[in-house]
Parts: sequence; structure tokens; C-alpha cells
Amino acid sequence: MKSTSLRAVLIAVLSALVFVGLTGPASAAPPTKDSAAAECAGHGVPLSKTSIQLYTFAGVIGGGAGEQARHEEVLRRLAEMGYRNVEPYTLSGWTAQQYADLLDEYGLKALPQRDSWVDWPTH
Repeated sequence: MKSTSLRAVLIAVLSALVFVGLTGPASAAPPTKDSAAAECAGHGVPLSKTSIQLYTFAGVIGGGAGEQARHEEVLRRLAEMGYRNVEPYTLSGWTAQQYADLLDEYGLKALPQRDSWVDWPTH
């Protein structure tokens, strides 16, 4: 059952990425004649610059017995899909070094978590 749930989440995430890749990002901004904007039109973000937040899979990773095995399975499948950068939300009981070693095993890098929106400037 957990494997099916993980598969469904992975398929949904991949489908969304493919959709955005085919249609481009949505924008409410009016078209511009700015030459810099024109140069960027139609160019995607390189895979090396993208990452996925592992909190997306919090329902699959869960907690308690088997958490580390499920967490590792998520990392394995993401690596197989071509991801190279992840944004962890938990170490699932591993030490920082153990987690780094696990990421190395799958060719993944951990990017820092984003700051809370509460800390953003208000001006």
C-alpha cells in the first residue's frame, strides 16, 4: 500500500513538472518588450538548478517503524527520475553525516530549506 501511495505521488509530481515544462510557467504579468525578457523566453530551468521539497512525500515517509526505509525509497526513486537536488524536512533519525552519506549514495545533494515567509521584508 505504501509503495502504491509513493508511486501515485511521484507520478503526480512528475506530471506537474512535465506540464509546466510543456506549457511554461503561468504569469499574470502583461507581455513586455524588454530585450532581457525576450532573451529568456522559451528557456527552461536546468535540472541541475531544480530541487524537490521532500515534505511533498511526508505522507509516504511518515514516522515510526519503517520510516528510514520509506525515506530511502523516496530518495532512490527521485534519483532514478533524474533529480539531483532535494530539500529535506527531516533526517528520519539519521545523523547529519549518515544522511549526507545516504544522499551521496544516490547522487543527491541537499539544498537548504527556504526561509519562512514570516521573515520576508514587508516593504
